[in-house]
Amino acid sequence: QEKTITGNITDQDDVPLPGVNIVVKETTRGTQSDFDGNYSINASEGEILIYSYLGQTTIERVVGASNTINIQMQEDASQLEEVVVVGFGTQSKRLLTDNIAKIDSDQIGGISTPALQNALVGKAPGVQITQINGKLEGGVKVIIRGLSSVSASQEPLYVIDGIEMNNNNISSINANLNPLLALNPNDIESIDILKDASATAIFGAKGTNGVVLITTKRGKAGKSTISVDVSTSFGEPTNKRNWLNASQYIELLRESAFNSAVFDFATQEEADEWVDTRLQRYQGDQNYKNLDTDWQEEAFQNSFIRDANISFAGGTEKTKSFLSASYNDSDGIVRGNGLERISLRANIDHDINDWLDVGFNLGYTSTVIDRISGDNSFTTPLQAIAQVPTAPVFLRDGELNGNTLYANFLLQDKHSSRLTKRRRLLSKFFAELQLLESLKFKSEIGYDYLNQTVDRNTGRLAPFQSTNGQSFASDNGTEIISTNNYLTYNTLFGESSNIDFVLGANYTRFKNRASSVTGDGFPTDNFKSVSSAATISAGTGTFSNWAQISYFARATYDYKNRYILKASIRQDGSSRFGSNNRFGY
Repeated sequence: QEKTITGNITDQDDVPLPGVNIVVKETTRGTQSDFDGNYSINASEGEILIYSYLGQTTIERVVGASNTINIQMQEDASQLEEVVVVGFGTQSKRLLTDNIAKIDSDQIGGISTPALQNALVGKAPGVQITQINGKLEGGVKVIIRGLSSVSASQEPLYVIDGIEMNNNNISSINANLNPLLALNPNDIESIDILKDASATAIFGAKGTNGVVLITTKRGKAGKSTISVDVSTSFGEPTNKRNWLNASQYIELLRESAFNSAVFDFATQEEADEWVDTRLQRYQGDQNYKNLDTDWQEEAFQNSFIRDANISFAGGTEKTKSFLSASYNDSDGIVRGNGLERISLRANIDHDINDWLDVGFNLGYTSTVIDRISGDNSFTTPLQAIAQVPTAPVFLRDGELNGNTLYANFLLQDKHSSRLTKRRRLLSKFFAELQLLESLKFKSEIGYDYLNQTVDRNTGRLAPFQSTNGQSFASDNGTEIISTNNYLTYNTLFGESSNIDFVLGANYTRFKNRASSVTGDGFPTDNFKSVSSAATISAGTGTFSNWAQISYFARATYDYKNRYILKASIRQDGSSRFGSNNRFGY
């Protein structure tokens, strides 16, 4: 039985520690200590509480009979030397003055999920991760620095191996797609989340909502390893609502009809007669009084996820490599929703000599998504809550009931399809030149290509279909080429003072081409291609092209491990080369 555990957390000098992360082990339940080091969390006897804080040794405590657990944390010197990615370089935790959450591969590896963000829930203190809906491809809201705007996007900037990732929504229906569907969680080495202004300043306005730095795995010199991970997982919808059953619904409907000033029934019998007439319209070929339909059960199903990963890591002192391939096949908890993904990755590093290192990262993903109607559509399964329990799902002959209060979403599932295919190539080529003992120059060229095609077919028997079928096809391609060129100077003064300086420039070129066409009227539902349509009813096409050049700098000065000064700056400038309609109907 759960109870409330409270306590106070201090450091080794008995000074209260705010912001300590407290998590119930092997769960997503967690909290943080307040400004005075106090905390409160619900847990059961026998469960384990994990207390973690930057630069302090992680502590575990078993919940016993007492409702109070006070903790005194001790410094962990080894953690302070751990390297953290901070954008255009790395720093040891000892030099950090920023609010950064770090997640390692052992915290997210082996989790069967098509979305990387789902593996981060409960693991990054101060980061709110909320799934927008129950769909496999559904967008995930990640709030790092609070709500920065009422109408603008709240999405953080995602940086993959130093290259900014295209995060534009190109969904053709009113439901966002998760921008990180192209990443396999098993390929991730670490995730560093920059949360405060000083950390994100080097990324300029793009880092307003925070920055998520994702580093993929690389090979290491020594013995080669091959890893194989095959898993199957099941899931079921939770927190379902307890809706009225048929008898409760009829009773309340009769009471509301009799008490309504609109109808002004003289007797309860008149109100009951009106209710009978109303409900008979949706009963199909069965008596509504004998029906008790739970439409919620028709909208949801148990999920089933099959996941397979194989990877190779190894190399020599000169050449190191990491290769991986993965397959994910998922059936969602919402009926009609499915996803299939194939991912390939190759990361190669080669030391040409003592002063020149080169390498590349290459990741390709092909994702096929079986989508359902948009969240605001009356034909989505999630609109099941609007159906009355006195209407049957099927008629006596086994056919779906098409005469319900709102459209029977199962007709949409049976007579229509929404197939989205996404192909993504994320790559980076780099060279690092050791100019002097304390001075390095690094050049990176990134290429991000995203192509999405949508084939949407609606048969003549689908709800709200006024023509003999409709077909929609679209193609959207986005190409981003970016370069980072920067100098890094790092030197030690005396025995314990240090200065670190980064100076560089970024150039980004963006191109997008999108086209779509709609056709109406087909001989039969077996004809699905737009070319078979009797009429081409709509079509659009757009092309956009712009570029941006930015300059950035960061300086960190550590005086005898006692005082740390840090400053970051970025200047952005952009130019739009052209945007025009290609064709239209």
